[in-house]
Amino acid sequence: LVPNFIYTKDYFREHVLSDAAQGSCMYLVPRKRYTYWTPQWLHDTKFGVSTSPFPSFWFIQCMQYTEDIKQWYSTRPSHETKAVQLATCVEELPNEVRAAFDPLKKRPNPKMRKKKRKEAMAKMQKNR
Repeated sequence: LVPNFIYTKDYFREHVLSDAAQGSCMYLVPRKRYTYWTPQWLHDTKFGVSTSPFPSFWFIQCMQYTEDIKQWYSTRPSHETKAVQLATCVEELPNEVRAAFDPLKKRPNPKMRKKKRKEAMAKMQKNR
């Protein structure tokens, strides 16, 4: 389980997506964004604080078992796969988990960007 931006780093492409491992890296992406709990001792609250600083998903290197895993996943009933999506390459990653600097990430249309900006401003005003 690693942050979403790792796949855009040079060291990831150099080591994980090298010629020997080409095509054997897959990504198991949760359909709902994971949240993490900070340790209780960092905060005055009883339970700590829930945070989700970045999307994260599982990077899976299967080497010679890649095709077997793809086949196995494709035969799973839909109720078993509704919580996660298997992406067999970077191009199949859902747009909402793509890293900010991924050239394949699509920007929302201008109308949607304006709406999101307006929502963020309203949230900021409410939190003051």
